[in-house]
Amino acid sequence: KGDTSGGSNLNELSGPNGCYIDPSNGNIYVADNGNSRALRFPSGSTNTTNGTIVAGGNGSGPNANQLSNPRGVVVDQSGNVFVTDNS
Repeated sequence: KGDTSGGSNLNELSGPNGCYIDPSNGNIYVADNGNSRALRFPSGSTNTTNGTIVAGGNGSGPNANQLSNPRGVVVDQSGNVFVTDNS
């Protein structure tokens, strides 16, 4: 989101901690701490572009489909997404 109010919509972040730009395609990956998720935004995104949830997004917690305090995100050459989680 293009301001500091934060939010949980797919074009908003809340407490982003880390980001990664994929050099192969320009996609932007963000560890969205406040929403317990990691998002991917396409190259050329603006504040109205919706991201795609690539990890978490099911509330904060310890389960395989949840994150709790995600801090960073990277993508390897095969397209696998790795998220560091501070829980």
